[in-house]
Amino acid sequence: MEARAPGRIDRDRVVITVADSAQLLLRDWPAPASEVRLAALRGCLAVLRGE
Repeated sequence: MEARAPGRIDRDRVVITVADSAQLLLRDWPAPASEVRLAALRGCLAVLRGE
C-alpha cells in the first residue's frame, strides 16, 4: 500500500478550509499565475483577514 499525503485522494485534493485553499493556490497549483488564480488568492486573503 502506498503512502498518500494527508488531504489527498488519488490525484484529487480535498480542500476543507480557506487556509487549505490558499495553500493549494500558492504552493501546489500546477498552472502558472493567471488573473483568475490571483483573484482567488486575494479572496482567500480577504477571508483570512476577516474582511
